[in-house]
Amino acid sequence: MVLCKKCYVPMVGVMSFSKERHEKFCRCPKCRGETRHQKINDNDLSFKEILHKTANKK
Repeated sequence: MVLCKKCYVPMVGVMSFSKERHEKFCRCPKCRGETRHQKINDNDLSFKEILHKTANKK
């Protein structure tokens, strides 16, 4: 869990996708401050596995 340096609120994880790059970072819901953006490689994405796990839980 990452806390915002300005307002000490827990930050929310965000993933951004565009044609040029894929990034992940954390954003504060109160002041909209962001942490440093980190690149995500295509082979690091595993949405199929995550969707399969959540579907089986229900």
